[in-house]
Amino acid sequence: MPSPGAAAYLAYLAPAAPAAVAISAPARPVDVDRRIAQAGNPACLPETLVGLSKDSSYMVRLTVVNNPTCPIQALRHLASDTDMRIRDKVANNRRCPPWLLKQLLRDQNAQVALSASNNQNLPRASRAMWQLARGER
Repeated sequence: MPSPGAAAYLAYLAPAAPAAVAISAPARPVDVDRRIAQAGNPACLPETLVGLSKDSSYMVRLTVVNNPTCPIQALRHLASDTDMRIRDKVANNRRCPPWLLKQLLRDQNAQVALSASNNQNLPRASRAMWQLARGER
């Protein structure tokens, strides 16, 4: 029978049973899902949608711009979003006012400008001027 010191030494050398480690796919925070649900709610207050239009999550901002009751103030903020996909959605939005579409016609991204030119709210004169500037007429 080994001495108490030797038993402790042998226990030290024996491989320890691995601790149970739960491995799971990284989940989105519940808070982001809650903000996405809120942004997609047509009954959401306009002030809330304006606040959500400044969210750091792309999906929250995308949901705001796709909300059928998205206020003009939120569209104005999203029209200068760093992500061109958000600006393109603003340019395609039926609630986008003509003055904002004129701004989007000058977007650095050609797809955003094209979407703005095809929006039914853009006055014909503005569309014609944009086409002339591009050499389409």
